[in-house]
Amino acid sequence: MTTDDVIGPSWLDDVRVDIVAKAPSAKAADGDVRAMAQTLLKDRMKLVAHIEQRDKSVYALEIWKDQPKLEKSTPPAKPEDADCYFATSTKPGMTRMICTHMSMAMFAHELSDEDGKDVDRRVIDKTGLDGVWDFRIDFTPPGADTGGLNLFGAMQAQLGLQLESKRLPVPVLVVDSMEKTPSEN
Repeated sequence: MTTDDVIGPSWLDDVRVDIVAKAPSAKAADGDVRAMAQTLLKDRMKLVAHIEQRDKSVYALEIWKDQPKLEKSTPPAKPEDADCYFATSTKPGMTRMICTHMSMAMFAHELSDEDGKDVDRRVIDKTGLDGVWDFRIDFTPPGADTGGLNLFGAMQAQLGLQLESKRLPVPVLVVDSMEKTPSEN
């Protein structure tokens, strides 16, 4: 979820809270950690919120020219074993992203995380591809002038996928009420 996906009182943009907490185990799943953080915010800041669908400008991750160029993978033993990471490309000035055991929904989420990519909004999976995949992509990072393909062009050429700008309904978090200062518990 990006900051655009949270709607609430205007002061939300100005309030910063450091949360110092420890999960019961270093191997706690991401979903469990998120649930614990939500409980903490409800308890300490009296957060009351709900999710609703709103039309937003997004990128739809779609198959380009009916030809995905992806290698089928085996499902990971644990969901957190699916990963996309950056590595040094064999092509000078290029960035390589390597993804393993990645569903298209998870890949769309990875693309939505703006670090080192030129995607400026949420990405929604509209490929219709089931299962998990292994793939890599080499692209010119934002701001580099190496003459190579940017992420959008590289996805088409190397993966047979495209990012199409659309307005689609997406879930947003609506903060109904919340205290500005956490309570001591």
